[in-house]
Amino acid sequence: MVKYKKTLKCYFVGDIALGDHPKSVGFGFYSKYKQGIPLEKAETLFPTGIKADVIFGNLEFNIGEVSLSGTDFSHINCRGIRQYGEFLKAAGFNILNIANNHIFQYGRAEFDKTVKLLSSNNILIAGLKDDKDAKNKIQIDDQSIVFLAWSARPRQGFNCEPPYKEFKEDECYREIENAKSIADIICVSLHWGEEFIEIPSGDERRIARSMIDKGATIVLGHHPHVVREVEEYNGGLIAYSLGNFICDMTWNKLTAKTGLLSVDFEDGRIRGWEWIPGKIAEDFFPRYCNSPDSVTGDSYFAKSRRLKDKMSSTSYGELAKKALSHHRRLTLFHMLKNIHRYDRSILSEIICNALKSRFIKFIARSDN
Repeated sequence: MVKYKKTLKCYFVGDIALGDHPKSVGFGFYSKYKQGIPLEKAETLFPTGIKADVIFGNLEFNIGEVSLSGTDFSHINCRGIRQYGEFLKAAGFNILNIANNHIFQYGRAEFDKTVKLLSSNNILIAGLKDDKDAKNKIQIDDQSIVFLAWSARPRQGFNCEPPYKEFKEDECYREIENAKSIADIICVSLHWGEEFIEIPSGDERRIARSMIDKGATIVLGHHPHVVREVEEYNGGLIAYSLGNFICDMTWNKLTAKTGLLSVDFEDGRIRGWEWIPGKIAEDFFPRYCNSPDSVTGDSYFAKSRRLKDKMSSTSYGELAKKALSHHRRLTLFHMLKNIHRYDRSILSEIICNALKSRFIKFIARSDN
């Protein structure tokens, strides 16, 4: 007799940035929720009436400290507090990716505190180098899901070997192939790509499709801060970038664009999927749109497909540079609009850091 497995519903979301953005220090996410996140927000984080078996996202920042007592820029930006762990648990997150370019920003001790906090809230972790104790595997009834995660972004603010997995193409393919013997469903999370451009590069398409060919069931992209298309390929699914999900980067309409990828799995395969579009509101949490685009996302991703067509006449590098420049202009306007909200010492440090960065780039170009 054939044994029919339960249909599993999984929610996949983008970057969860529980801290002040570097250009919003003093009035960003952490500054708004210094005492913790009201748990009632957990009740409205996802569409009502449907319960997911698995909820996965990318945890962008450390949340291991009891409080952030410092007032300087370098102590506060891109950092949260322990109380946020209670919110993540209440919202229903089963597993989070930590292989990204900000999670090690404050060193090993802060990283370890965050990992321990997640574990204490019964949240599994994808992207750890040492995951031999199945921190990245979920068993629900007779169906198992393993989450493999890598960061393909450069190390940010440190040079030592990080405790999360860094992307090495051939090694990743081998790990995917090996995972087929231990799980029915293989979910791959990649922290990759250029920021603010709504289409993946040709190389990213090749890698994601190769991962499906090697045995991955679904490939999930993070880091670009904008939503990219979802593609069906060879029986699998590729979400090239899930964009932001919870964050204070709301001054650019593209980075405030968000959504939820809902996928049903049955017998180890994808039975169906739905993209539910939304927008990040002024409280830094998503609100979902009542839109026919939510059925498959076809219309929602039309713009990214039009951008892809431009590739025939414009190089990807030029499109990425244009997207970055546009975001920087919007960021400058955001800073000028909120200049009265900055602590004077913090604003001074932000300006000094920006000038230092430009000077280093100028010297590098001069040397070349």
